[in-house]
Amino acid sequence: MLLLSLAFVVPVLCVAQDPAPAPAPPPPPPVATVGPAAITADDWLSALKEFSGAQALRQLIKEQLVIQKAHRLKIDFKNAAVDAQIVRIKAQYPNDRAFEAMLHERGIPLSALRREVKTDLLLDRIVDEVGKIGDAAVQAYYDGHLSEFTKPTRVQLYAITTPDIRSAAQAYERLKDEDFGKVAQDVSVDEHAAEGGFWGWLSADQVEPETLRTAAFALEVGKWSDPIEVGDKAYILWVKGIDPGQQTSLVEAAPGIRDKLRAEKGVSKEAILRRLIRDATIKINQPGYAYLQAEYEKAKGLQVIVDGKPLDLKAVPFLDAKTGRAFVPCILPGADPFLAALGAQGEWWPAPDNVLQVTKGDTELVLKVGYPTARVTRAGKEEAATLDDPPVMREGVLFVSAKWIVEQLGGSILFSPDEYAVKIRSVKQEAPAPTQP
Repeated sequence: MLLLSLAFVVPVLCVAQDPAPAPAPPPPPPVATVGPAAITADDWLSALKEFSGAQALRQLIKEQLVIQKAHRLKIDFKNAAVDAQIVRIKAQYPNDRAFEAMLHERGIPLSALRREVKTDLLLDRIVDEVGKIGDAAVQAYYDGHLSEFTKPTRVQLYAITTPDIRSAAQAYERLKDEDFGKVAQDVSVDEHAAEGGFWGWLSADQVEPETLRTAAFALEVGKWSDPIEVGDKAYILWVKGIDPGQQTSLVEAAPGIRDKLRAEKGVSKEAILRRLIRDATIKINQPGYAYLQAEYEKAKGLQVIVDGKPLDLKAVPFLDAKTGRAFVPCILPGADPFLAALGAQGEWWPAPDNVLQVTKGDTELVLKVGYPTARVTRAGKEEAATLDDPPVMREGVLFVSAKWIVEQLGGSILFSPDEYAVKIRSVKQEAPAPTQP
C-alpha cells in the first residue's frame, strides 16, 4: 500500500527565476513645447543638421505654430508645391553655381531651404484662408483704381531748345544734313544739351506745356517737328521711339489687390505669425536658450508701429486695464525709440522730481509721474492740460500714454486689435478737400 502511494508522488523541481528587467529610463524632457506638441531631442538634433542652434529652434517652433493652425483650418498641402517653388527660386539665379553660393552664404543646405519654403507656403495658405477677399471686393477695387493698373504710353523724346524762333529755324535747316543729337549739343540752351537733347522716356503728363505735349504725342517715330514757339523760347521735338501703353488685366492684378486689401485689414504673414505666437503657450527647456523664451514673451506683447515701421522698444508696452489705452516705455537719457520715431527729443529728471520734458519744433510738453495735469507750450504760449492717463513707473521704467503724446505732437493713433498693435502716424493726415459737384 505504501509502495502504491509513493508511485503517485510527483517530484517538484526548484528552478531559479531570472531577475526582473530594470525599468527603462524615462525619456529626456522635450527641448521645447508649443501648445500640446513637444519638440523632442531627436527633432532638435535633426534640425541642427540643417540650421545653427537658435535658428534651428526658431524654425522648429515656427513649423509647429503653422502646422497646428493649418490643421485647425483643415488646409490640405501637397509637397509638389514646394518643388515648384524651389524651381522658381532657382530661376532667379543665372546658374546652379550661383544658387549654391546663395545657400553657402546663408549657411544652410538645400533641405533647410525646402523646410523654410514649405512653412512659408503653408503660412500663405493660412493668410488666404483667414483673410478671404471675395471676387466682388477685388473687382470694386480694380474698377475704382484703374490708374494703378494702367501703364501709360511713353515717348523717347529729344528736343532742341533755342532762345527764339529764328534760331530754331536755323537749327531746323541743319537737321537736313546733320545728326539731331549733334545739333542739340551745339545750339540747345537747356540742361539736356550735353545728352544730345534727350529729355527721357516721358508719359503725356510729364511733358509741359500742353503745346509741346500735343506735338510730341502726334509725331511719328523718327520724325521731328517744325519749330514750335512757346513763350520766349522755341523748340524742335524728335520722337526716337514709342513705348505703347498697357492695361493690366483683372486676372493679373487680382493677387496684388488681395494682398493690399488683406494688409489694410491687418492680415499678413507677419501679423498671422505674431498672432499664432501670442495665442500659443511656448516653453523652451533647452539650457542656454532662455533668451529665446524672453523673445517669444516680448512678441506676445503690444506692438507699436510708427509710420509703418515696428519699433524695437527697450521695455514691453501695455494696455491699461481700466482705460484700455496704450502705455509705451520712455527711457532716457539717450535716444528713446518712441520719441525719436515721432521726431521729438526728451529729457528726464529722476526722483524726487520724476519729470519728463518732450520737445518737437516749437512744442514743449512737461509731465510728472502720477500728476493729472501737464504743461503744454506752443510757440511760446503756455497752458495747462488735463491728463486722463498720467505717466507711471513700472519696475523703474517710465511709461507714458501714447495717445496723449502723439496727438499733442501733431500725429494720429489707432489701435488694431487683430494685430494687437498701436499704429501711429507721426504727422496727422489731412482729410481730402471736398470736390465740387
